[in-house]
Amino acid sequence: MEAMKRLSFLAPLLAALALAQAGGPVTFDPLFWAKAKPDEVRAHFETLAGGDRAALGRIVNRTDRFGRTPLHYAAALNKNPEVSALLIELGAEVNARDLLKFTPLHYAAAFNENPEVAKLLIEKGAELEATDVEGKTPLHVAALNQKNPEVIAELLKAGADAKKQDIFGKTPLDYALENPSLKDSPAIALLKAAMR
Repeated sequence: MEAMKRLSFLAPLLAALALAQAGGPVTFDPLFWAKAKPDEVRAHFETLAGGDRAALGRIVNRTDRFGRTPLHYAAALNKNPEVSALLIELGAEVNARDLLKFTPLHYAAAFNENPEVAKLLIEKGAELEATDVEGKTPLHVAALNQKNPEVIAELLKAGADAKKQDIFGKTPLDYALENPSLKDSPAIALLKAAMR
């Protein structure tokens, strides 16, 4: 018992050492990802990797408790496509899936009003027809959540399937018609045309 008390101070030290050896904590703070500039992102990850290029790929693909990577956050929250491009350059998996099977493209399509972010992810190999646990593609979630019709236009231009149904039998057009932000927008006409 006395020996245990003497060694108990080692537990936090060993935990800190293990974290440092693993490359330190990756930030999943949405505020950081919403405002981060490319040079800040590079500095964050290169500091964590400690100059170890092999460790960089592992660190940049760490997940939070929801299975989201830094690329999921950057794709959703940062309007500068250079941030997502940098994460991919550092080794981020462009088709990483969170616990609900959302990819970074799902997040960009649903929440990022800059169509250039979705365009970049597609150019870097994001799967246009990746489905989440409800069978929704990035086009479905864009139609459901997006405020900027240009994001939907970008997905359609890249070849997204407007006829695809989710597990509820709904198409992206069905969701767009329910989205008050898209009412009377060009996205409705584009989706209708793509259904023909």
